[in-house]
Amino acid sequence: MTSKLLKVRNEVIRKKKEVTQIILERMGNNMLKWYGHVACVKGHRWPKGIMTWSPEGRRGGRRPEAKWERKWRG
Repeated sequence: MTSKLLKVRNEVIRKKKEVTQIILERMGNNMLKWYGHVACVKGHRWPKGIMTWSPEGRRGGRRPEAKWERKWRG
């Protein structure tokens, strides 16, 4: 993160942004390649199991949904 106190020129900030965009694109491509690889895996190997796993039962730690009366009465 940059601030005015650091007195960084706009060109430097733009260059960092371009580099960041390139890195994010590469990461996205690599993630898609990995997903395709794991999707083709046969059997019950753990990477495929992790990707297809869905938790059963109720998840703890959630707040109950606010009811209309509580939202507007305060």
